[in-house]
Amino acid sequence: MEPVPVYVETVIYGYFVLVCAIGCYLHGRLRFGSRTEGRET
Repeated sequence: MEPVPVYVETVIYGYFVLVCAIGCYLHGRLRFGSRTEGRET
């Protein structure tokens, strides 16, 4: 494989970090949302 330019690696890793952050945020919202709903009933 040929070496990839640095800016392409940066964009790829930035995309993965962004997707991971969005996934963790949504997971946290669902988890903590279900916990608070369970306590109210």
